[in-house]
Amino acid sequence: MRYTLRKSYAQDTRIFKDGLPQYAWYLGILLVALLAPAFLGVHLVSQLTFILIFAIAGVGFQISLGFCGLLSLGQAGFLAIGGYACVFLERKGLPFPLALPAAAMISAFAGAALGIPVLRLKGLYLAMATMSLGFIIEEVAARWTYVTGGNAGTIVPPINIFGFPLSNDVPFYFLCLALCLASLRIAANILRSPTGRAMVAVRDSQIAAQSIGVETSRIKTKAFAVSAFFTGIAGALMAHKLTYVSPDQFTLSLSIELLLMILISGISLGSAR
Repeated sequence: MRYTLRKSYAQDTRIFKDGLPQYAWYLGILLVALLAPAFLGVHLVSQLTFILIFAIAGVGFQISLGFCGLLSLGQAGFLAIGGYACVFLERKGLPFPLALPAAAMISAFAGAALGIPVLRLKGLYLAMATMSLGFIIEEVAARWTYVTGGNAGTIVPPINIFGFPLSNDVPFYFLCLALCLASLRIAANILRSPTGRAMVAVRDSQIAAQSIGVETSRIKTKAFAVSAFFTGIAGALMAHKLTYVSPDQFTLSLSIELLLMILISGISLGSAR
């Protein structure tokens, strides 16, 4: 086991614990990501874009499962809320730079509202309850034709940011890369915040967390809402990448794929110290 002697609070709270070696690795990965479109074809750039979109959704799942220990099988539902909300707002005339955060906030509010009745459960009971929420959201998407277009789906309008179209794969790739990096940085800061430390405390032991004054129900709701926020961003980007959204794209299998993705890559368990 390797121990790191920390001599200051700044050293304890910095993102890269090992200093320069970790900085070098991450800078190398970032450089490869920035140069990838210059060497890869359209198909591979498109696949990298999907990877970045699912990475953002994975960040949301890490916050609920990795930080707070909340196993959810309804993440596809929040992808649907984010995607449909963004498309609907754009069709109503709201530009994409405003529609994207608005859709993410709508997804976060939905996560908080839906999380209140189910977060009293634990373990497999919570997983079953969130899976039911996913089915409900999918059914609402199929029936609410005014917003979603129903089972027939809806065409996604092209992205236009201040007069600059992002219909080409490469500009959209860089947009997804920027949002993925921002999501990772925000998630790291959340983990180091008092709220993030409270999430880790709730995950490790709810009884111990309550004994030191942590309101577990409020922290769980916050974790679910923040997770839905990031998942809503991924859903909006996914909708624009596919250029078409329909309810059958947001099924239970997609939630399971997200779960497997973070299980295989490794759940970030964080630390409350």
